[in-house]
Amino acid sequence: MKKITALFFALSLAFNAGAYTWNPVGPDSAAITRICFDVGTPYWAFIEADGLLYLYDYGTQECEALNLGLPVTDAAPLNQDKMLVSIGYGTYSDGIYAFDFETHSTTVVEWYPWPTFLRYDQTSGTYWAGFKNGGALLTSTDGTTWETVPYFQGKDPAGIAFYNEHIIVTTAPGEEFGVYCSHDGGETWSQTVNAPLITDMAFDYNGYLTGIFPDNSYSSGLWGSEDFGETWDVVFWSMGLSSVAFDVFQHIFVGWEENDGVAVYNPAAPPPGLTFFNEGLPSLNINRIATNPWMSAPAIFVCTDMGVWYSIDYMVGFDQPEAAGNGQIIVTPNPATDRIRVESPLPVQNIRILTLAGKSVLFHKVNANRAVLDISTLSPGIYLINVNSGRKNTVKKIIIL
Repeated sequence: MKKITALFFALSLAFNAGAYTWNPVGPDSAAITRICFDVGTPYWAFIEADGLLYLYDYGTQECEALNLGLPVTDAAPLNQDKMLVSIGYGTYSDGIYAFDFETHSTTVVEWYPWPTFLRYDQTSGTYWAGFKNGGALLTSTDGTTWETVPYFQGKDPAGIAFYNEHIIVTTAPGEEFGVYCSHDGGETWSQTVNAPLITDMAFDYNGYLTGIFPDNSYSSGLWGSEDFGETWDVVFWSMGLSSVAFDVFQHIFVGWEENDGVAVYNPAAPPPGLTFFNEGLPSLNINRIATNPWMSAPAIFVCTDMGVWYSIDYMVGFDQPEAAGNGQIIVTPNPATDRIRVESPLPVQNIRILTLAGKSVLFHKVNANRAVLDISTLSPGIYLINVNSGRKNTVKKIIIL
């Protein structure tokens, strides 16, 4: 009985704390605009606002600043020995280069001025690179041989997002901004008719696309598309947004460029539906929010004017409110020992149980409104249970005794 009482006391403290932590990673106090995960084992790449490249070894947690002579705009994996970087700002030396991790030497792969992005689509195994100022969109299947996409000749690609065979490209902010869609892996393209000015974009795991309308206009805010970029509707209005990202629970995270920080948006919560996670961040100027596509844990990274910070425990003390009129997800018993029962007013696609550190310890496909899970093999403690009903995700805390 004493052991059980002590356990309940410890668990109650953890439940009531509602605390989360932000931890620094990479270069200290630098204004980072982009983090590129897994550019080569064991490396991540950080890019500073002025184009300085930082190579971070996540095994040793050592970070090295590298000056490549011209500003770096983006980075992508090539192989175990090299990564690709796009560098330049309108010179004859601009283009895509292969960077050798051991020698730190660079070799030109493709010349082209004014690079904006360099991305690798791991689903199709295809590389994409954008160039502005009357530039172009380039693509490659091996990272070394590139070809121009004729449709974008003379346009200014500024951003790109992927979901299976769907590719969305935005062009540079200004009078000629636009959103362009391909639904066959880049074979054919069309321009979206009603798209607003979109900068940062993100797909969730079900293909729902969100995008940032930046600046301080009456149309500024978060916009969404349920048909892979063909049509857009406003999600919520807000000035000064800078970035959007989805975590593994499909929560929508947004950031602001000037002192508003980072928040999660939930349409089922009371207006404006925003829960902020700013405590512990030394800078609330958010340049970009990122999640590691190779990481299944619920980790959020924010690039700020004072370095990159991440949190893996932001779910502690945070329950996603249920949608009005849809009832509630019921998990019983809680605490539990051998089995738990999940009941939902909506058909459940799958259920995942994770530790508070983000490790997935149980995954169960359901396709029903009720499910019983065997948890007898899990160690006693506090866990997160994520119930996925298509577009709707509900996260709760459970105790296993």
